[in-house]
Amino acid sequence: MKENLKTLSSSDKMTNEISALSLVESFLDEYYLFRRNVLSGKTEYFTLSKNEDETEEAVEEEPETGGEEEESSDSTWKVLTPEAFNSIVRHAKRLGVGGKKSPRQDIEEFVRSDEVPEFDPIREYLENLPEWDGKNHVAELFGRIPGLTSEQLGWCATWLRSAVAHWLQMDMFHGNETTPVLIGKQGCGKSTFAYRLLPDLLRQYFLDHINFANKFDSEMALTHNLFVNIDEFANMGPSQQGKLKQMLSKVKVNGRPIFGKCQDDRSRYASFLATTNDEHPLCDPTGSRRFVCLHIPAGEYIDNGSPIIYDQLYAQVMYELCHKKTPYWFTNAEVDRIQKCNLPFFKVDDFESMLKSCFRVPEDNETGEWLICSDVFEVLHERFPMLISNLSTKIRIGQSLKLLGCKMKHTKKGQAYLLVRI
Repeated sequence: MKENLKTLSSSDKMTNEISALSLVESFLDEYYLFRRNVLSGKTEYFTLSKNEDETEEAVEEEPETGGEEEESSDSTWKVLTPEAFNSIVRHAKRLGVGGKKSPRQDIEEFVRSDEVPEFDPIREYLENLPEWDGKNHVAELFGRIPGLTSEQLGWCATWLRSAVAHWLQMDMFHGNETTPVLIGKQGCGKSTFAYRLLPDLLRQYFLDHINFANKFDSEMALTHNLFVNIDEFANMGPSQQGKLKQMLSKVKVNGRPIFGKCQDDRSRYASFLATTNDEHPLCDPTGSRRFVCLHIPAGEYIDNGSPIIYDQLYAQVMYELCHKKTPYWFTNAEVDRIQKCNLPFFKVDDFESMLKSCFRVPEDNETGEWLICSDVFEVLHERFPMLISNLSTKIRIGQSLKLLGCKMKHTKKGQAYLLVRI
């Protein structure tokens, strides 16, 4: 008899738990929608109906109009913050959901479960664009930057196609490794142009600052944004530009997400661009292929006043990617050309990096050639035409060669260094 009572009691308890869970799910289905934003990494909610008390007040105050009942009290999706979650729990309690037991745990289990669908905001936007009208909106956009050649306009178009292709995860083996660098005087509109690349509804995924010293922050920038603008790019030293080069090659980020307890692979979405007032922002000659330097002539300004037809701009890019199969990467010839065009924008004080890009110290079994500073300068000047031939430059070349550990000997023409040309 006791065993039968115990079985019945256990069965009743299970039935009550199932019933309570069903009530919670019915409550959530009636009043809320949830989705998990894959770009921000946050859960979002949408209010379908007003709270019970609010509905009653509205019925008492609203005159009869014969119209349809308003479907929603709030037409926007919001981030499910701890405060918003508590409000949902309190709403459930006011309606008696859960009975004597708090519905908090059941609601939390639901919003943290696979019941909540994933939502990709950029894919949603791109896949619901109107048909492209055939006009070249990409050229019109980058044509607002004064001083650009048709060749540079083509490079900018390729960069934008690459950004969109990587938003759609079309290339799972490479990241968008190219970064346009807008170079111009303060106030010419560089940062504003970068900010306006995204339409209003996606502008929350634009980042105008990044902490390269913090690994977690920099990886978050890769996975939670569409565009990252590196303001005052010239302030980055060689080590930071080196870190940027590593980031640009990443396709995924392996790390612990926000509030996560274990490592996880997260897709990279972000493409980079940069702005600077410095005429010579580049530090590392070996990494110049990753940058497209765009110089804005002194006294001229980017047109940031004209409206951008975003739907048509991105509809054109989607048409080029999906229908014309236009390449979103640079050919080897284009990479070589970009590197050549970048030469005038290198810092002229980083002689060590410049020397390493042209020479190396011979191995023990190698026969190098003895070169004096003027010979070394001639080789450097071919690759870095902004270098000025004077006594100061030759002294700094000699100092840098000593730091590199070159063998030296004194000749009639001056100090000579044993080197191998690269």
